[in-house]
Amino acid sequence: MSSKNQWGWLDYLLLVIQIVLPLAAIYIAWRVPTGVGSGQMSEDVKVSLISLGLLVPLLINSIANTVHKKEIDSSLDDLRSSFSKLDESISRLSPVLEEAVLSGNGKIMRFACRRMNEANTLLRYVVNNQRSGTLKPREYYEELDYLAQLIKEDKEAQGSNFTGEIWAMTSFAHNEWVDVDGYEGAWTETLQDMVTLGIKTERICIVPDKLMDAIKTDPFTPPENVSQFPGFIALLKTYYSSINIQTTAKHYIVKDTIEPDLTQAGGFFAIKLTNGEMHILTGETVDRFGSMTAEVVFGEEEIEKFRELCVRFMQTRYLLEDIISAPANASQSFHEYLDQKDVAIKLSSKSED
Repeated sequence: MSSKNQWGWLDYLLLVIQIVLPLAAIYIAWRVPTGVGSGQMSEDVKVSLISLGLLVPLLINSIANTVHKKEIDSSLDDLRSSFSKLDESISRLSPVLEEAVLSGNGKIMRFACRRMNEANTLLRYVVNNQRSGTLKPREYYEELDYLAQLIKEDKEAQGSNFTGEIWAMTSFAHNEWVDVDGYEGAWTETLQDMVTLGIKTERICIVPDKLMDAIKTDPFTPPENVSQFPGFIALLKTYYSSINIQTTAKHYIVKDTIEPDLTQAGGFFAIKLTNGEMHILTGETVDRFGSMTAEVVFGEEEIEKFRELCVRFMQTRYLLEDIISAPANASQSFHEYLDQKDVAIKLSSKSED
């Protein structure tokens, strides 16, 4: 029988058999003369034939019921499994709620109810929008640490088969390098730990045209009218301070006029695990209190679009070393400035793309 509510061709065939066979048995018994000679049929045989015809629908129904019961049992098993998972999730909250209720303290219970309403509102937003919404700074850095732990565990589990990567983007905003309550400092140390482990970083750098123009001026002087310049130099110094980091990190230059979706993103941090799974924190910005924040993306369709956008610009022709070589090579004093800042980046001899 069909496992769905809609009937299939097999259902109709079985129904026809259940109707036709009994009628056929009765018709044959009626048409064939009673007797023991040639072309005749005894009464016992006629009774047996009619009984068999009537028995067929019962047999078919019995078989169909057996199949249907198995389908119901299978559905019940799936339902029990779902309830078990739900019960496991709820059990993490219920002890706390139970304690709040059993405390007998009305203030505690009202506080717990208010917080539960906040959690329900947040979860409804997540389900409907497939995003977490803007995180509080503490939550933002907790998510960063969670992603760092995921990719480190992936590297440990995969060993030599590890192909995970860190994907990130910076736009060098003047307030992008904010250190609030030690969060950013601790996160920088975590990033350094991942570099030491040999986890590759692919970073897209969004820069304005005027930054590129400033690099090729000769004699070179740090441009005061380019707010992104200090962050740009800080990144070069951080990620090109040793050969180890240079072999682990790759940076790609994309002008802010090329791809609006990237420019509007403000910044992101993502990990790509060995199995291809991606986790993304995007929309990095500074809140009204001067703290860094972002939001988590959950929607698989949006994650896939993000992956395709990144891959499009994580190409050799966008490599930082190649892009800035042409303007930098036009200004020897810029090379000298990089030496003064202990930036060990090795520029290529290629022309700017």
